[in-house]
Amino acid sequence: MSYYVTVKEAADYLDADVGLVRAMINKGWLPGEKLERVWRIPAEAVEYFRASIAPRAEWESDSRGEVVLAHNHRCPVCAGSFLPSPKGASGFAEEFLECLDCGLSLHDSLLLHETTLSEHVATHGQDLQNKESEGMRARALLLRRQTALKKVHELLKEA
Repeated sequence: MSYYVTVKEAADYLDADVGLVRAMINKGWLPGEKLERVWRIPAEAVEYFRASIAPRAEWESDSRGEVVLAHNHRCPVCAGSFLPSPKGASGFAEEFLECLDCGLSLHDSLLLHETTLSEHVATHGQDLQNKESEGMRARALLLRRQTALKKVHELLKEA
């Protein structure tokens, strides 16, 4: 079964303007079909196009940015949302956090230890990057993380 993305999703993934993605479809650089006023683009085609124009990014830990994201209840791996996780005994459920998107699970106490948090996040990030070859979802999560960390760094520079 093929997986399709919208023009907006393809633009976000390629870090491009929506108009540029539409132009790429019109010029035949990306295949697409229009169903009920919505363009559907094969995810594999978007992945292939990105791989041909952009080198693969290596995982890079950013401990300060990861701590800021975690303290703002954002996943330090993919910048997704954290929720309390029902891991362990019921009395300890509130101490665990789990990302809804990438599945990172960590104990609340890690938020106080920058080095340990960074190591835990780096391990999960490496696993996610290894899964990148399995599909577009992992790569989209890593791209979202890079965008969130850029915003964190801009905020830290302003402060």
